[in-house]
Amino acid sequence: RNDRSDSAGRMCVRNQPFVAVTKLIGDSKEGVIGLAPNSHDKSYVNQLKEQGAIENLQVGLNFEDPDDNSQVSTITFGYFDYSQIQGGEEGFNYYSNIGLNHWSVLMDNFKYGKAGISGSSNGKMALVDSGNTSI
Repeated sequence: RNDRSDSAGRMCVRNQPFVAVTKLIGDSKEGVIGLAPNSHDKSYVNQLKEQGAIENLQVGLNFEDPDDNSQVSTITFGYFDYSQIQGGEEGFNYYSNIGLNHWSVLMDNFKYGKAGISGSSNGKMALVDSGNTSI
């Protein structure tokens, strides 16, 4: 916590640009905040770092079972909460981001059910996202 966060850990960004919604399709009213890396400096995470609220350009997402009310999903900005990872810091797996304006990793192959899907000899780019409006 610092002077840019309150006692609950909420972080503020000054002059954060938002896009106005003129039409909502469906009945979903949740907010969307872009966390992906990008080439412009106005993303929420870039602004947190630029304005001194965080030291590192890092976002940690921990998703728990939505049917288990004893568990709480969390998000961290500027650090990873290793207490949420089985094995702590040693159990943390890091993969380099190869996407320009989105999170993606290089994959050699993977399985969907019992079907194996192999990449080319150079691998395939796999998009990693917690929710995306372009999928």
